Amino acid sequence: MARTFISPIQITVSEQYDDTLAAGSGLESISGGDLQSDLNAIRSMIKNMSGEAHWYDALSGRDLKTADEALVSIETKKFLFRRQNINTLTIPAGANYVQLEGSAIPSQDAAVGGTSNGVVVAELGMGEFGSHSLAEVAGSSANKPKNLVMLRQSDSHDVLTSSMMPGQTIYGLFQVENGFVDGDAITESAGARAQLSLVYEDENGDLVAADVSDVEGRTVNFSYVVRDVFEALPEDATLAGDVFVDVPETFLMSDITLDRALDNQGSAPTTTDSDIVVNVALGHKWTFQGDGSNLVEIDSAGSVTLTGAAASFNSNTNNFANSAIIDNDGTAVTVGAGSVSTAGSSDLTVSAASNLYFKDQNDATGIKLSTDATTWSDWSTNFGAGASLMEGINTSHENLTNDLNDAIANALTRKRFNQGLGSAAAADSDVTITGLDLTGHDLSTEVEVYINGVLARPGSDNTADVYAGTGVDQLKFALALAAGTQIVVIVYENSQA
Repeated sequence: MARTFISPIQITVSEQYDDTLAAGSGLESISGGDLQSDLNAIRSMIKNMSGEAHWYDALSGRDLKTADEALVSIETKKFLFRRQNINTLTIPAGANYVQLEGSAIPSQDAAVGGTSNGVVVAELGMGEFGSHSLAEVAGSSANKPKNLVMLRQSDSHDVLTSSMMPGQTIYGLFQVENGFVDGDAITESAGARAQLSLVYEDENGDLVAADVSDVEGRTVNFSYVVRDVFEALPEDATLAGDVFVDVPETFLMSDITLDRALDNQGSAPTTTDSDIVVNVALGHKWTFQGDGSNLVEIDSAGSVTLTGAAASFNSNTNNFANSAIIDNDGTAVTVGAGSVSTAGSSDLTVSAASNLYFKDQNDATGIKLSTDATTWSDWSTNFGAGASLMEGINTSHENLTNDLNDAIANALTRKRFNQGLGSAAAADSDVTITGLDLTGHDLSTEVEVYINGVLARPGSDNTADVYAGTGVDQLKFALALAAGTQIVVIVYENSQA
């Protein structure tokens, strides 16, 4: 068979080119049946792939190599996302940490390093497993470590909250035993175990250990952090960032009501760290009802009306800027400005179920009004049935005054006379006492005589120690008295005498 040898440089360029041929089936058998037609098909595909106006135009974007590198970078980009574990985990009594067991252990291997794939965990120090730890994998901020675990109570689906910082959510820190390396499987065997240490954010923004009383005995589900490349992300990786958040598929603004919010809140307390202002428009009011009946009304003018049958204030201290009027529709009692008063001619009754005390800041015990029923009976006997307190005081004052006057009228006065003997006195002789006057006085009952400080026994003759002398200013003594003897005579007499 004859052969023809033609050098590529002997083949001329296409006489014309067409890079607008449509891609798809048929392009391989384009009409013409010659090399130029095949080249035009290739030209058209090159233009389509480059995205330029013509097949020969310079690329305005990235070339295939750069695009491939960018694609590989995207496919291998590391992402953190959360995975739920709805198997229950019970926190032991007396503990603020819990070991992962059974179905609560994630299926993914541990990622201890900063870039490896798997469950993001913090490696504990030697001997730290089995006790609470703050070991964490640093994240974008101090209170968002990468091994932070979300918790919810398995029964109520509510989050755990701290009593130390009311309203603050309690989280977990995912931790593994010392010696773990990237890719190690988490099991229940010693050396391969994992635990959650429970924490909350304190007032300084730091994660601190949760109080045992807030978490012990609670049964929870948890959501942990997994690291993987983009091309391996599960379909739902970006749904509900914190998971455990119930969101309806669709909702309208009209679906968001205070009634639904209160129903969702239930009995759990709400906490806010800022002031709240509720503005009641002019002419309107807020009304709180019980079983369809009004209990409390607050209107735009600031008036508060208690309409319940047994309305009461139950806080430790109820402050009123002005006076408070009680039973305004009946016998009104006004409490204010340091006084309690009634209107018009109404009586005011203070009644105690047990004892009634009067006290002030000077005495903590106070004065009890009465001791028992006999006290009231004695009051009626002493002052008359129905006698007022003022009547009793006035009557007591009057009686006391009269008794005092009688006592004053019958009071005795005392006169004292001192006499020193300049010379001896014989027995039964008159001894003159200067200033003494015994007129009208009974020596036995109204006079006291002391000899050198010793009380003498009085009488009518010398059978006694002392008896009346001849004169009203004289006394006689049964015994002789030596010179220098001191005699004291005290005479008692009525003050009105």
